[in-house]
Amino acid sequence: MENIIDENTVLRHYFPLPAHLYYMDIDCLKTVAHEEERGPDLTGLINALYIQGYLDLDRLLDCSWKEIYQTRRIGIKKQLLLLRILERISEDPNTKE
Repeated sequence: MENIIDENTVLRHYFPLPAHLYYMDIDCLKTVAHEEERGPDLTGLINALYIQGYLDLDRLLDCSWKEIYQTRRIGIKKQLLLLRILERISEDPNTKE
């Protein structure tokens, strides 16, 4: 990501998505993850997001980066993975496997 993320700005500002994607279950991150990204880090990321109540993209994009990095069980590897996937979705909302 070329822009620096302000920790207090909601993610929606950095990762604009069409409105019809907002209510997709957070599990949809799996569908845009590359083969090498699938595994324990992705599973752990999705589980940690669910535990924190980020059940869909709308809720996830309404939080700030500060909220993400303060989330238990989301270390730097999972943070970077989340950034890559969100960037991929925002660049091409029709991204498939």
